[in-house]
Amino acid sequence: MLLVYGLDQEKLNFIQDLAQKYSFTVKEVQDQDTLYTAGHLAQIPDADPRKFVKEDYPEDMEFLLFCQIDREALYGFLQE
Repeated sequence: MLLVYGLDQEKLNFIQDLAQKYSFTVKEVQDQDTLYTAGHLAQIPDADPRKFVKEDYPEDMEFLLFCQIDREALYGFLQE
């Protein structure tokens, strides 16, 4: 699974198209989701479901987080 946050539509479309080529699931993280652990967002079994308390959401940040991705597929994705 690939968690993405803060990407404009053009970047998101590119990432989604490339992820499809590698059979990655893409989950777009919304502001309210940033308070949860990455494992919870990626739906990893037994991941900590804790929600953190924070008044502000991240601003002007973009990120991609690769969760449980095969190394060779990751390298191919990053190379492209």
